[in-house]
Amino acid sequence: MTEEPSLAVDPSVPARLRPVVARLVEIQRKCSALGPRNEEARDVSTRLQAIIAELSRGDGDGPSADRYRDLARQLFPVARLFESLGFMSVAREVSHVERLLREMDPDAATPPPPPPAPTPQRPAEAREPAPAEVGPPRPRTPKAVVLGLAVLVLALIAAVLVIVRSQTARTPDHSGAAGPPIAGGSAAPGAPGAAAARAPAGERPSPARGSRSRLADLISQARLALQAGDLDQAANLLNEAAAVDVDAGVVRETAQELVTALIERSDQAAAEADWERAAGLLERARDLALRFDLPTKPIDHAARRQGGLERYRRLGPHNLAELRAAIGSRVIVLTDGPTREGRLVDVTSSSLRLQLGLDVADDGTLLHTSEVPLAAVREVRVYPD
Repeated sequence: MTEEPSLAVDPSVPARLRPVVARLVEIQRKCSALGPRNEEARDVSTRLQAIIAELSRGDGDGPSADRYRDLARQLFPVARLFESLGFMSVAREVSHVERLLREMDPDAATPPPPPPAPTPQRPAEAREPAPAEVGPPRPRTPKAVVLGLAVLVLALIAAVLVIVRSQTARTPDHSGAAGPPIAGGSAAPGAPGAAAARAPAGERPSPARGSRSRLADLISQARLALQAGDLDQAANLLNEAAAVDVDAGVVRETAQELVTALIERSDQAAAEADWERAAGLLERARDLALRFDLPTKPIDHAARRQGGLERYRRLGPHNLAELRAAIGSRVIVLTDGPTREGRLVDVTSSSLRLQLGLDVADDGTLLHTSEVPLAAVREVRVYPD
């Protein structure tokens, strides 16, 4: 038996509602803790405040009798939020409060119909004499048994219809032709998913309990892949989560984390002069941001930042053919000792010859060459003219 939380509300709250209000205050506090990083949690917190305010009014015994079931229905999105985030204990607490509110509705249980009035029997003297029996009497089925059998048959038919409809709703529609996903993650205009995506958030069907559990599992795996630096695996898991519920707050938050990781990986590639890879990573980040309606300003800033860097090629001391092709270009040679900068004039199997320029007062530039052994070279950066 769980301990009831302490009530931190006005003592004018009706006594029978105090345990319910106390639980709702605790749940609303947990929603407020999630609010700064979850837009859906902020909406749910506002909903809980309204419910708490209505239950805490001190006029009489609380809300009218027909309001309790409506208030219980308003708690379903609260349970859905905590289940999607993986807080199953809080979701069960919300379900418990929802059940308490439904039990307060006097119409929740309909009293059984009164038994039929007994039929007065005629006096024995007034009874008519029974006709003579010609044969054995036929057994007669009581009307109550017939009505009971009819009700049972109707109940079985209704149960079969409910099962058939639920299985039909869960069966995916494979009638459409399979094809590659559309760029940007948008569905075709005529697809059923497109109509659901265009519907307002309040009118879209909420995912089932199993779907919410799968969504939380996929998001958890995607974030673990991000922490491990496996961006491709994180993107695949994010796509699976979006197929479950593209509007979930955790899906957009994980997409934003993946966009940030792609930008950082692109900056790292640009610092290593891998310009083609850097541009490809930024393009992936832009596609992801457009798909999940995320801001693209960080991507634009990274593109401008990388565009301002001086482009060069990185060559090793073993790339003799590329080094000979770069003769005449300006180079920076990183060695085990001092860094050399000049114009490459010759490449041999054992050394590089650089032409260095030294400024000598007002007499112009004095040019001379310097030999750099290949054994001491770590990297040669070749700059375009």
